[in-house]
Amino acid sequence: MTAPNMSMVLNEREREYIVQHFGGSKSAAIHKALEIMMSHNPNSYEVTVKDCLAEIDGQTDLDSWTIITDDGDEMIISVINYHMSGISFTCRDWQGPQPRTVDEIQDYNWVSFDGEDAIILVGLPVLVG
Repeated sequence: MTAPNMSMVLNEREREYIVQHFGGSKSAAIHKALEIMMSHNPNSYEVTVKDCLAEIDGQTDLDSWTIITDDGDEMIISVINYHMSGISFTCRDWQGPQPRTVDEIQDYNWVSFDGEDAIILVGLPVLVG
């Protein structure tokens, strides 16, 4: 499966703003920024989907995304996409190791793009409630 090619570039001012307004946590700020951008205009940014690591059940993928800042910094994160519901999850910690296989998913803490904590159910992250 070939993933679409998209990329996201944050300039220095944007990064400073989201860090200041979202508690100083770079990971939390970027999660919130992604949520805001995706809800307002999904075509106003680009995220490079490096590759689809695994197709889980025909409706869910484990992808590897690269987010590139304007100064050339790259963050490679794992993303789980549920195509039917449109919900996506990333690891809470973007600076640490990322899962590369379906078997590793249960070993990480996951949050939805809007920052809600997930629990692992049958090896995959889900929202409670």
